[in-house]
Amino acid sequence: MNKGAFADLVGWVGIILILLAYFLVSFNFVLGDSLIYQLINVFGCFGTFYNAYFKKSKPLMTLQIVWGLIALISIVRIYI
Repeated sequence: MNKGAFADLVGWVGIILILLAYFLVSFNFVLGDSLIYQLINVFGCFGTFYNAYFKKSKPLMTLQIVWGLIALISIVRIYI
């Protein structure tokens, strides 16, 4: 598998994870302040960031950095 195809695969997995997190919280399967919700967001963010970095999409990279920071801060707050 070439680098472009791998970046697309990782990006698609990231998008699926973010959509899964949104679905789960929207239909009350998980709470927005639960660890599982935040972890799904973090890993989804990593996947989409990798794809955006490979494609050199600065707006999408910025979104994913902010998204990931929010999720990471939320994880820290869960444990404080």
